[in-house]
Amino acid sequence: MRTRVDSFGMKRMLLFSIFLFVGIAALPAMASALPDESSSGTVNREQQEILWRGDVSLTNGTTITVTAHNSGNEHEVNETTALGALDAAATVGAFNYTVTDEWGFLFTDSIADVAQEGWSGWMYWVNYPAEQMPLVGATDYTVEDGDVVTWYWSSSIEMTPADSPRLVIITVSVRESQEILWRGDVSLMNGTTITMTAHNSGNEHEVNETTALGALDAAATVGAFNYTVTDEWGFLFTDSIADVAQEGWSGWMYWVNYPAEQMPLVGATDYTVEDGDVVTWYWSSSIEMTPADSPRLVIITVSVAADPVSPGPDPRPVPTPEPTPTTLPPHRSGGVRAPQDADSDGYSDLEELLAGTNPNDPADYPGKVTVEATSMPSPTATPVPTATPIPTSVAPEPVPASASPTPQEPGFEAIPLLAGLLATAYLLKRETSR
Repeated sequence: MRTRVDSFGMKRMLLFSIFLFVGIAALPAMASALPDESSSGTVNREQQEILWRGDVSLTNGTTITVTAHNSGNEHEVNETTALGALDAAATVGAFNYTVTDEWGFLFTDSIADVAQEGWSGWMYWVNYPAEQMPLVGATDYTVEDGDVVTWYWSSSIEMTPADSPRLVIITVSVRESQEILWRGDVSLMNGTTITMTAHNSGNEHEVNETTALGALDAAATVGAFNYTVTDEWGFLFTDSIADVAQEGWSGWMYWVNYPAEQMPLVGATDYTVEDGDVVTWYWSSSIEMTPADSPRLVIITVSVAADPVSPGPDPRPVPTPEPTPTTLPPHRSGGVRAPQDADSDGYSDLEELLAGTNPNDPADYPGKVTVEATSMPSPTATPVPTATPIPTSVAPEPVPASASPTPQEPGFEAIPLLAGLLATAYLLKRETSR
């Protein structure tokens, strides 16, 4: 029995040795027969299709609404998740994706028209390959600033992004939720200044209104919020807006026409704004921060008037006053006379005085038509001494009276009377000289 056992053991050891030898000899051939990484497991980089690669910005404290295509149910999802990153990338990259809630949770079943097929579908990995594959759904994984979220097509649970034929690679920036303290329009005037007082020193500073700081001052007036400036470093610096004050290296900065233009490299008192500019004051914790990253904003749209202009003439037509009706004599119709007309008979007081009429009697005016006859008075002879006979002189022929004399212009009625007086005086002088 012992001999048989030993004989059997010897045979068994001999067979094991033969198999071991054959196995070792066959190892090189077996190794060459195994598929290499490029032929099976890992896809050649040149064969991978990157459907989209880019950056997205997500905001803390905000949510998005996603609709499951199978049920039509809406689901609210935090924006700062792996699914929120995919949603933002689809918006930026203009591609589509769908989700299903068939299994009681949201599952991404197509990206860019590439849909799930059996057990093959879409998976995600954050910061591959530095970190492990996440073990939670895409709605439950909270991303952080700087994370890279890779969505990849997978045919098995063991597949990685390196093995996948299709990828969507998303670099995430996370910002705090933004509070817009004020947004509106202001009007500034060229050539005008405003006076500001530095709260630390009490010094007053004169600042042009058409500057970035002048825009903030106008916005504070319109929006009824406060701001303060300091001259601690030898220039005016805005250290609080709407009661949000500087804290260490965090404080207020400004940017004009963000993001179309570069950040200004001068102080707010030296930057001259133009008509149509948008001045954004934003809370910043670093020099690299932009208005897009800031948690607090004041957004000011500026209109600038060319120059202070004095009011011009009123463009409205001036109404012509209605003429005051005046009753004029029949021979003087045609309008109102000079303003100095005490009796309002159509003749000025000066005209009436020259014509010998009463300027205070409207019935007495120059050239008034009368029906009374006018006769020239006979001259009275002056008595002379009897010693010298006086030849009989021919008296001037009297002017026959007219029942209706022709009206004449003022002053002509006195000419016959003056002529008679002159003739009488001439005769008397002649007689005396004899």
